[in-house]
Amino acid sequence: MRAQQGAEELARALEESRQEATVPDAFRARRQLAVAPSSFWTPPPRPPSVPEAYYCPITCDIMREPVMDREGHTFERAAIEQWIEAHHTCPTSRVPLELADLAPNRALRDAIEEFLAANPALRPEAHAPAPAL
Repeated sequence: MRAQQGAEELARALEESRQEATVPDAFRARRQLAVAPSSFWTPPPRPPSVPEAYYCPITCDIMREPVMDREGHTFERAAIEQWIEAHHTCPTSRVPLELADLAPNRALRDAIEEFLAANPALRPEAHAPAPAL
């Protein structure tokens, strides 16, 4: 008799522990379903970030007409010309610099233009192509 009572108590305890385990699991599953995005919805693609090399270190804007000094530093033409007139040095290295030391950085300009053509949302109004006549 005692063995049967012990077995019944053990069965009840086991059943209670199963019920306790399934209730939180059910709530957890419901919460995950409520929070998880639908498999039919995907977030819109994020635009790629602009590479640091495309920004002028003086203006902090995407360059339109990049020029390079004799040490390889690249700047927006208008910004570096204004800087040289006021300081006569490179803003990065502080080495003496003249306007004659600047050369167009065509490879970077082409890379910037290609990047902006592929990502028109990142193209500032200043980079917009001229309207056709």
